[in-house]
Amino acid sequence: MNVWTRTTFVSATLSLLLAASLLVVQAQPGGTQLRGTVASVDGNTVTLTDGTSFTVGQQGTVRQILPLTAADLAPGDYVAISASRRPDGSLQASLIGIFPEGVRPPGSQRELAELRFCEPGCVQGDLMTNAEIDEARVDAIAGGELTVSFLDETSQVHITPDTRIERQTTGSMEDIVPGVEVIGFTNPEGVAGTVWVYMR
Repeated sequence: MNVWTRTTFVSATLSLLLAASLLVVQAQPGGTQLRGTVASVDGNTVTLTDGTSFTVGQQGTVRQILPLTAADLAPGDYVAISASRRPDGSLQASLIGIFPEGVRPPGSQRELAELRFCEPGCVQGDLMTNAEIDEARVDAIAGGELTVSFLDETSQVHITPDTRIERQTTGSMEDIVPGVEVIGFTNPEGVAGTVWVYMR
């Protein structure tokens, strides 16, 4: 492999890895999760009612989180599922988030790192699964079941009336106003690279 080919290969590989990492961020961004109700906004500094605060970074992303029902889930949707493992190996979902159309992070399953985004239904040891819905047998009130696939595996997912169903869409700083609930995903300096705003 000559120098030009090797350089091109390395650049392409790095680009693919960066793209994949950005997509994963949309599922559960990294960083410390500061969750609460907005008390005030001063420039890019957001103060919550508990007195904690964070600054939205210059390149920060704001996403609206829209509430849905189980009836909004359909085959072909790509979702992030926080869930506990049942004795029979199936999953019981505390939160199902539908990715925006065209956003498909790599299929995966891992233990949840932080829990603020899926509270109060999730607990330490629960799993985060990125997967596509193959089958959906659901009701807006009663919940139901999904069959999902990821990494050449399939899994059954149980939805209860307590399961939160949400969709992410693009937001802006104008969505961050006193009274709304937010999660700031912050670095050690207290700067949020991503903010989720819950549109209730």
